[in-house]
Amino acid sequence: MTYEFLLVPKAEIEFLEAWIWYEDKQTGLGDRFAKEVHRKINFVVRNPLHYPLKGKYRETGIDVFHIS
Repeated sequence: MTYEFLLVPKAEIEFLEAWIWYEDKQTGLGDRFAKEVHRKINFVVRNPLHYPLKGKYRETGIDVFHIS
């Protein structure tokens, strides 16, 4: 079975807003955040069944950048 990664427009906006927020906190932190997001996306694409379904989609967080 082939899986597709989809970043909906709302998620694209949230990603950009998060990048800006982190970059405002510390120069380079936004780039580090973006790198972690892309690393996680690549892992999910290679291992989609590792993550639970939430409705009809699979969901995960970013290991380093998470809300406690």
